[in-house]
Amino acid sequence: MKSAAQHRPEDEPTAHNRLRFEAISASIWLAFGLFALPAAIYAVGATLLGPYQEDPRRAGLGAFYAEFFSDLAQPSGRAWWLAVGPLLIVTSVRAVFTGAGRHTGEGGRFADKGQVAGPARSHRQNSAARPAQSRPASTRVEPRIGED
Repeated sequence: MKSAAQHRPEDEPTAHNRLRFEAISASIWLAFGLFALPAAIYAVGATLLGPYQEDPRRAGLGAFYAEFFSDLAQPSGRAWWLAVGPLLIVTSVRAVFTGAGRHTGEGGRFADKGQVAGPARSHRQNSAARPAQSRPASTRVEPRIGED
């Protein structure tokens, strides 16, 4: 049995690391939506529109946060969208681009790194069967830029 001093991060299973990463990422984006985004909205509003409240005792950032968190306590849709919005946007974008660089092989499965999927595989097989072309492999081909 290993002691705590001998435990190394690379010994942990990858699923545990992935779950830990997802929990930390979600916590950061939720904290951003709860604390940083309302402060940025307050700063922009105070700059463009003037003080938050007419009463000087309730005109600051603290009053804005008090109303924001009271809106969260009484399920207000706009407050919850503001708080959870950054997390939802980042999660949605990550979901769209998950697996974007992978190619599907036969049967709809993802191809391994060493495999080439679909038409590219057959093209490579066909080009390997053809005789070598007349120009040497080291010749560099550049596009035409001018009229000559």
